[in-house]
Amino acid sequence: MLTRENLIKADALIYHQLLAPRFAEYGIPVPLKHDRSNKIFHALKKQFPALKETNPENLPDISFDDLRLAHDLDFIARLFDPSLVAHEIKCCYEYEQLLSAVKNIDEMPADVITQCRGTYASIQKALDQGSSFFLGGGMHHAMSFAGRGFCLLNDIVIGARKAQRELGVSRVLIIDVDAHKGDGTAQILQRDDSIFTLSIHMKNGWPLDGSLGSGPWELPSDLDIEILPNQESQYLELLESGLKQTLKQPFDLGIIVLGADAWENDELPSASGIKLSDKQMLKRDQLIEKSLSSLNIPRAYVMGGGYGQHAHIPYVNFLSELLD
Repeated sequence: MLTRENLIKADALIYHQLLAPRFAEYGIPVPLKHDRSNKIFHALKKQFPALKETNPENLPDISFDDLRLAHDLDFIARLFDPSLVAHEIKCCYEYEQLLSAVKNIDEMPADVITQCRGTYASIQKALDQGSSFFLGGGMHHAMSFAGRGFCLLNDIVIGARKAQRELGVSRVLIIDVDAHKGDGTAQILQRDDSIFTLSIHMKNGWPLDGSLGSGPWELPSDLDIEILPNQESQYLELLESGLKQTLKQPFDLGIIVLGADAWENDELPSASGIKLSDKQMLKRDQLIEKSLSSLNIPRAYVMGGGYGQHAHIPYVNFLSELLD
C-alpha cells in the first residue's frame, strides 16, 4: 500500500504540451504519438483538479557542457552544424524521407534539449519532495557518439551526472523497464561505478535481435534481466529478485525509465516480445515505487517508450494512485 508521504505532489508532475516529443511537426514518421502525455495529463486532471501545466520557461537550463556529461564533443558539434544535423537525425530516427513538415529539421536538437530539461526538473523535484514524474524523457538508446532508436540525446545520463555535479548526489540507480534494452545508457556508463544500471527487457528483441550484428548495443548493463517470449508469468518475480539484489547497495537517487511498450496492447511491432497485462503493468510500477520508497530513495520517473493510440493507459493507471 502506498502511504501518503510517498505520493507525488501536484507540482511534481512535470508536463506541458510543448514538452512532448513532436516528431510529426518535423515530418518524421515515428509511431510515438505526441498526444500521449497530453492524454495522461487531462485524464489525471479530471481526478486531481489541482494539477497545473509546468511553465517551460521555469525549467532548469541544460548547457553545452551538460550535454558533454553524456556525449562526445564531435557528436554534439554535428548536432549544431546546419550542414550535418539532418544526417544525424535521419540516422537516429531511421526514416527514408520526411513527410509534410511544419518545422525545419535543424530546430529539432533544441526541442530534444527541452526534454533533457524536463528530466532534470524531475530529478530536482524528486530530491526535494521524494518523488516526481516527467511526462516525457527516457531516451535510453542514445549513445555517447550518436543518437539512435528514436533517441537523439540521453537525458537520463545527462540528468544523473548533472545531479552528481550540482546537487550533492553520489550514487544513482537507473531502473529501465522499457521493453527494449537501455543500450545507450549502458554504453555511456560502462566505466562509471557511481551509477548502477538495471534493465529488464526482451532477450531477443531489438537491439538484441541480431539485425544489427555485433556492436556497442551488446555492452551489458550492471544488471540485465532478459525476458524470453511467453515468459510474462515470471516477469514480476524476476524484477523483484533483481531489485532486492540491487538495493543491497546504497543509493541517493533513483531514475526510473517507465516504458509502457511492455504492455500487451502496445502497437510497436518491435516491442511485441513482452506482453504484460494491465494488472501486471500496474504491479510492476508499484513494485518499483515501493522498493525504492521503503528505503527513502528519491524517485524521478521518466516515460520511455509506449506506442499507439492507447499508450497513455498504463501511465494513468499508475499515476492515479501515486498522485496526492
